[in-house]
Parts: sequence; C-alpha cells; structure tokens
Amino acid sequence: MNYPLSKFSRIELSTSLGWSRKDHFFDETDLESVLLSNSVAFVNDHTLYGPNGPESGWRGILTAGYTTDVLNSNVSYYTLSADVRHYYRIVPGVTFASWGMARANVGRRARLSLIGGSWSLRGYPFLRLRSRAMWFTSQELRFPIAISPSAWIPVLAPFGINNIRGALFVDAAHLWNDGYSDVSFDSGSGYNVGTTLGSAGAGLRVNIFNAIVLRYDLGYRFPNGFSWDERQPFNQFFFGWDF
Repeated sequence: MNYPLSKFSRIELSTSLGWSRKDHFFDETDLESVLLSNSVAFVNDHTLYGPNGPESGWRGILTAGYTTDVLNSNVSYYTLSADVRHYYRIVPGVTFASWGMARANVGRRARLSLIGGSWSLRGYPFLRLRSRAMWFTSQELRFPIAISPSAWIPVLAPFGINNIRGALFVDAAHLWNDGYSDVSFDSGSGYNVGTTLGSAGAGLRVNIFNAIVLRYDLGYRFPNGFSWDERQPFNQFFFGWDF
C-alpha cells in the first residue's frame, strides 16, 4: 500500500507471508516456520535518468519492519535500514554519484543481508558476503567515452551499441555477524567480516539496444581495511544499470 505525500515522496506499507523449512544435515533436525513480515517505509525519489542510470537528483528509503514465525515462534526479528543515493551533475554527461546504506536485522534467527559483486561491493563474489548488520558506501565518477559510436563506426550498428561510458569508483563496507567471522570463496581464502572491506578501480559501461547495460570493472580489492600492501587485483564482468 502506497500513500503519496507529494509528487516525489510517499509512505509504503507492506505485508508478506511465507513458508520456510530448513533441514539441518548434521544434527538431523528440522525448522519449519510460517513467516509474517510487516514493514513501513518512507520513500523519496526525484532523480533524472540517462541511458545507463541516474544522472541528477537524489533518492532514498528509510524502512522499519518486524518478522515473526506465527506457526512455532522459532523466528522473531526487527529490521532497520536506510538507503540514500545522491547524484551531482558536474557538467552535462559527467556525474558524481554517492551511495550510503546501513542495515540491521536484530533478533532470534534474524535473516542475513547479502552484499558483494558488480551491483554493490565490487571486486567480491556476487552476494557472497553475509551479515546481520552492515554499512556500505560507494563513490563513483561517471563520464562519457563515446556517444552513438555506431554512427561513426558502422560495424557496431548491428550490435545496438548506443553509448560507451567510463567510471572511477571507490567502495567500502563493514559487516557484523554472530557465530562466525570468515567467509570462504573460490580461491580458498577468507575475508574477515569484522573488518572494513573495500575496492577501488575503473570500469566501462556499454548500453545495448537501449535495453541492457554491460559492465566491466577492474582494480584492487582491500580485504582488511585499505592497506595498500594487502591489495588484491580483480576484474569483473556483469550487467545492470548504474545505481
């Protein structure tokens, strides 16, 4: 349910009902729940969009919610989150974008929040960082490289390439958890959830047929603060609009 406060802001009320069953392999126990979630949110959005995403204005959402197990009372937790994104257009086509987010799930068997990958904390596996409380920030400078390249390179026309843009970025996040502090990835190494994780680098964004944006990022990730001696190079290919 949405209640408009103005042309650009509204109050949102939402309710969901879901069924969950978890089988614990080692101790052969089952956890079955019927989860009822209620939340209220304040939303403001007056951004202006370009071919690859927002270019000017700001948007944000503040949310408070409560989830409980109405079947067996196995689950009970609160959710608080804030997500604010600001876009400052320096000159036409060049935008400095800032994103700040904080989230916490507090209570019995609270759900974990997921982060990581090209859509959030770049340089880390997609949605593989898990936490019950976290903050995240991203700063990005976006600029044009080629506008309508198929107009002067005809061979690109069949591929529907409408523009090519570049980005310089710095991301950082801090995650908290109960019960464990390390997450193992494909390389076999772990990243300490209780420290500040970060990444910095550059990327390319290509809009194809005005329907999808392809993303390629490369740079360094910093698994323990922003210590230059502990940097790890990365490159990452994915898709999706700018935040």
